[in-house]
Amino acid sequence: MIEIIFDGFSETIRDVTIAILPIFSIFVIMQIFFLKLRMPEVKKILSGFVMTYVGLIFMIQGTHVAFIPIGTHVGTIIASEDYSQYRWLIIPIGFAMGFVSAYAEPALRILSNQVDDVTRHSINKKALIFTISAGVAISITISMVRLLLDIHALFFLVPGYVLIFILSKFVEPTFAAVAFDSGGVVIGPMCVSFILSFTLGVSDSMGEAMNGFGMVGMVAMSPIISVMLLGCYYNFKHKNA
Repeated sequence: MIEIIFDGFSETIRDVTIAILPIFSIFVIMQIFFLKLRMPEVKKILSGFVMTYVGLIFMIQGTHVAFIPIGTHVGTIIASEDYSQYRWLIIPIGFAMGFVSAYAEPALRILSNQVDDVTRHSINKKALIFTISAGVAISITISMVRLLLDIHALFFLVPGYVLIFILSKFVEPTFAAVAFDSGGVVIGPMCVSFILSFTLGVSDSMGEAMNGFGMVGMVAMSPIISVMLLGCYYNFKHKNA
C-alpha cells in the first residue's frame, strides 16, 4: 500500500521544486534589493512558500495515484461493450463530475476572492463560483454527447468562441476581464486530471481514443460564456434598478 501511494514521489518533488524555485528566487531578489520587508512579514511569506510547496507535492501526487487511475477506470468500464446499453449514463455522470471538480478547484477560490476584493463585493463571490462550476458541468455534458454521437470538437469550439466575442459587446469590461481569466483557472489539477482521464477512458473504450482530446478546450471556453452571461444578467438587473 505504501509503495503504491509513494510511486513516483521523487519525480513529483522534482517537478514541484522546478515550478516553485523561480518564484521563490524572484522573491529573494526583490526582498534584497527593493522590498526590504521586516522579518515578521518575511517569516509569514516563507511559511506560505513552505505550505504551498508541501501542499502541491501531496496534491499532485494524489492526482497521479488516485484521480487519474479512477477517472480512467470509470470511463473505460462505463463505455465498454459489456455495458453498452448504459453508455448514456456518461452524460449525467459527466455533468456531476464537471460541477464538483470545478467547484473544488483551488484556483477558482483564489479568483473569486480576488474579484470580491477588487470589485468591493459588487460581484457576488458565491454566484461567481456557482456560475463557473455550472459552465464547466455543461461543457463536460456536451463533451459526453459529442463522444456518443462522434462529433468533431470544432463544431462546438468555433461557435462557442464566436458567441464569446458577441457577448463581450454587451457586458462591462470588468466582467469581460473576469470571464477570460476564469477560463484559465478551471484548467487545474482537480478538473484536468480527473475529467480528462475519464474522457480518454470513455473514448478509448469506444474505439476512438483521439476523440477524448478537445475536452479541455471546451472546459476553458465554457466559464467565459457563463461569466459573460452572468454579466448580462447584472447589466439587466442594474438597468431595471
